Amino acid sequence: MSSRPLPWVVVILVVAIGTALRFVADSPLWLDEALSVHIAQSGALEDALRQDGHPPLYYVLLDLWIGLVGDGDRTVRALSGVVSVATLPFAYLVGRRFGGERLGRLAVVILAALPFAIRYANETRMYSLAIFLAFAGWWMFDNARRKPTVERLIGVSLLVTLLLSTHYWAIWFLGSVGILLLVAAAGRLSSFNPVAARRLIGAFVLGGVLYLPWVPALLDQAQNTGTPWADPSRPATDVVLLIFELGGGLRSEAQLLGMVMVGIVLLALFGERADGQGLRLTTLRHIAAEPAAVLLLTFAIGLVAGAASGSVFQPRYFSVLIPFLVILLAMGLDKLGGRVFVGTLAVLVVVGFAMTTVEARTKRTQGGDVAAVLNAQATAADVVVFCPDQLGPSTSRYLESVDEADAPGPLLWTFPSKGSPLRVNWRDYEVRNRGSDPATFATDALAEAEGGSVWLVMATTYRTYEGKCEILRDALGLERPIELIVAGDPNVFEPATVFRYAP
Repeated sequence: MSSRPLPWVVVILVVAIGTALRFVADSPLWLDEALSVHIAQSGALEDALRQDGHPPLYYVLLDLWIGLVGDGDRTVRALSGVVSVATLPFAYLVGRRFGGERLGRLAVVILAALPFAIRYANETRMYSLAIFLAFAGWWMFDNARRKPTVERLIGVSLLVTLLLSTHYWAIWFLGSVGILLLVAAAGRLSSFNPVAARRLIGAFVLGGVLYLPWVPALLDQAQNTGTPWADPSRPATDVVLLIFELGGGLRSEAQLLGMVMVGIVLLALFGERADGQGLRLTTLRHIAAEPAAVLLLTFAIGLVAGAASGSVFQPRYFSVLIPFLVILLAMGLDKLGGRVFVGTLAVLVVVGFAMTTVEARTKRTQGGDVAAVLNAQATAADVVVFCPDQLGPSTSRYLESVDEADAPGPLLWTFPSKGSPLRVNWRDYEVRNRGSDPATFATDALAEAEGGSVWLVMATTYRTYEGKCEILRDALGLERPIELIVAGDPNVFEPATVFRYAP
């Protein structure tokens, strides 16, 4: 088996294609992306996030980015793309640190072509930033482990604070690393100097102290927001969905690619190269055990904590663990040689790019279509109702009356609060929605639009709204003729149906 590294021309070609694919999404911003922009530009970030349930770092950076390059769809997404590209050198550094030049180049190629990484490089959310900080943090952590100087330990502390300020799954990730540090400090890990482990524990504590100013907001979010938009799932379902997401989604090709990745990771953990004999099984007592332990421990703690609190796991939360997956994939491929190595790597790259291209062409929301209709037909005498309110942000972003302060436009209400459609208030969300009265809301909307039309932008598959929007639709239809203006497209991730009730 050859141990030669990939030719640089191959690495550069894959990185070039992967870089280009990180800036190709052209769909209008869907709910989460539109919320990110509205929150970043809110001018009252902590109050906005107490209603939303996320840490502040990404939104601070997004606000600064918008100030530099503007708030167009491509420009706001470009922040994630730039951060994702900046992560590639760290993949090389970490890979080379753990397995030499061959592993470093493999890690870069894998991350460049990974559908999960490209997917979130094309989205106005914090997940590319989480991947970047986790990779950079791993590299700085290993530097401090080898030589725990004050400067390196302070760098680790800052990375701990930044990770905690990016996504809350960093709590489980850093907690898992902390558990391993405690074991190492007790002298139970042969690969870890106990003195360095104790100093790194101190660096983690300092990082936590620096994060303390945000803790009151975190506790408030934990008590009042949560994940009311989805039903809790079983851990086995979470694992399967994660595997599919890593491969690029629910298409059969993506599912197959995800399963191939699982096989490569198992090869990294339990395979061993034997010169002249191909591969043989071995026990998990080598360098792959470390990233595997962090990955599995974090995932287990996160799922248990989510089940205990009634929170929902989404595959995108896995972002903080992507560096460990990438290195394990590189280690698994490193066990292969000859045509098997070339073929397996080609599958990862070619199918990964194919799934990414399909995803980039997928329309994420009908919000732009709905806004175009409202801009053309709705008047200042009309009332536009969004049911559920989660359709508001992606539509209102493209409404002329919202974008231009002096442009006359209809009154915009969300059901049931009659609040602004720019954001969603997740505080006590389920209780508020289940206690709402669609019939009374319909009466109020009709009275408000006495001389104009009522427009209903609706969807029927949202949790906590079961049957509510249908009742609202029918209650409005009892008083005025109903006209279907926009039909919901089942092929769109965030479809919307629009009805008009003329005077």
